[in-house]
Amino acid sequence: MSGANIICNLLVTNNDQDRELRLNNKDYGPPSRIFDDFGNEYGADQVQIGSKRGNNPRTLLVSGIPTRTKLYFEKVSRQASRITLLEVGCYSSGKRIRAKLRNVPLLK
Repeated sequence: MSGANIICNLLVTNNDQDRELRLNNKDYGPPSRIFDDFGNEYGADQVQIGSKRGNNPRTLLVSGIPTRTKLYFEKVSRQASRITLLEVGCYSSGKRIRAKLRNVPLLK
């Protein structure tokens, strides 16, 4: 966390056959979003998967190879100390996917 901005860095590994993954920001469903420890919800303004960055980038996930992923959030409460829920919204193989991570501490 830097000021009121948060960047969530993740590694995504595809444990199945090679496939395309589309990562969603707040404007695509299911949206990528966070909830802070005060119950405030923030949608991801930008997302990045591999070298592709934007609102809804897509890339090929090669089986067994970790792919760097980033979610960018703006105007987050400076009093927040943790993310109670990080929901990563994506789309792959005709399915909408929501990956959920809980109780992520914010490093300032």
